[in-house]
Formats: sequence, structure tokens, C-alpha cells
Amino acid sequence: MKRMRVKVEPGRMEKLLARSGWGAAFEEDDLRSVAERFWLETAPEGEALFEQGDRDAYMGIIVDGAVDISRRDGGGADRLITTLGDGAVFGEMSVLDGQSRSASARVRKDLTMVVLTAEDFGRLVVERPRLGLTLVRAVSRLVSLRLRQMDNLLEEYFG
Repeated sequence: MKRMRVKVEPGRMEKLLARSGWGAAFEEDDLRSVAERFWLETAPEGEALFEQGDRDAYMGIIVDGAVDISRRDGGGADRLITTLGDGAVFGEMSVLDGQSRSASARVRKDLTMVVLTAEDFGRLVVERPRLGLTLVRAVSRLVSLRLRQMDNLLEEYFG
């Protein structure tokens, strides 16, 4: 199996987003509009989705499978940060800020994910401002949650 985009029938993307928990932020009609911006992608175990420092801007929501998130340390060795599974979101920072990747993502277990590019994200914000604001809030909540988790880890580490 190689990494590839998969065409989905109408209505399936909304179901995938709803099942992931991501769809909870949207009303039914809005979810349909948001779902039109996502695509389904599969990737095999071991596939590098992106590397730390890459500039490709998209976020993924895991439908099935697992993804390892890692960072290179000062000596250049990859350090596993976490392994994400079904329903988890990754890559969201690049959609918001367009900066290079702060970590690497590699498929741990054959993956099916839904993907949203920064370009489609931005287009939605411009074309449908109210819906775009809901999407920005959902992604911002996720980023905020990650920052709070990091704060807790730092507090535990430093006492």
C-alpha cells in the first residue's frame, strides 16, 4: 500500500468527521460545508507523513490507525513524543500559522485519515466567515489544550 487520496461518496466525510469527535463543533449543515474541504487519505505503516522543518501545511484527523509524533534532539536523534490513535488530530499548528513543522509524523499502524490543507482552511474562512470562525475556534481549542498539557508536563518536571 502506498500513500494515496481516496474519493468518498457524499455524506461519508461528514460521518467520518462526526465519528472522530471533530464534527461536534459544527451544526449539521455547517458540518456538510466543512466536510467538502477535507479529503480521505491512506498511508502504510512506516510512511513518513512529514518531517520536522517541512513547510507543507495540512492537518490530519486519524480515522483508523496510529501515528508517531517525534522531534529531533540537539544531537540529531529522533525522540518519540507521543503515539496518536483513532480520533486524534495532528499538524494543526501548520494550518494556523503556516510555519515549518515543529515535529515529525510517521505512520505506526496502517493509516486512514481525513486531511484539511491550510489553503482550504483559509479559503473557508474567507468564503464563509461565520463557519470559518467556528473552525478557527475548534483548531485554537486544540492548540490551547496542547499548550496546557505541556504546561502540566513542565510543572511535573520542574516541580
